[in-house]
Amino acid sequence: MANASIEIGGVVFAGTINGPIYGKCVRQETLSVGDTTTTMTDAISATDQDHTYQGSIFARLAVDVDAYYAVGSTLDPTKTDFDANSSARRFLGAGSEIPVAMYLGDKIAVIAAS
Repeated sequence: MANASIEIGGVVFAGTINGPIYGKCVRQETLSVGDTTTTMTDAISATDQDHTYQGSIFARLAVDVDAYYAVGSTLDPTKTDFDANSSARRFLGAGSEIPVAMYLGDKIAVIAAS
């Protein structure tokens, strides 16, 4: 079964050249990646934010299959344009990971790339 792993946590920036240093993981969720959209169970909350460095929330998104993902409150990872509730889709190749900035109320949704 194809999966996406989402690790929610904080981040400390070590400088513009060195990039971020990730802090503790607040929670983790695994989503199935298939032909229909799968969305995180719980949105980013004030509790998540309270347990991070200076309230900065990042997710580490990793997939084991080619996938599209979107970030927002009402998500559609097939959209090619953003709106107030969802980012435009982004492609993430199998075996890849990416840090994703998150805000209160945000979730991540994934769908297999076809």
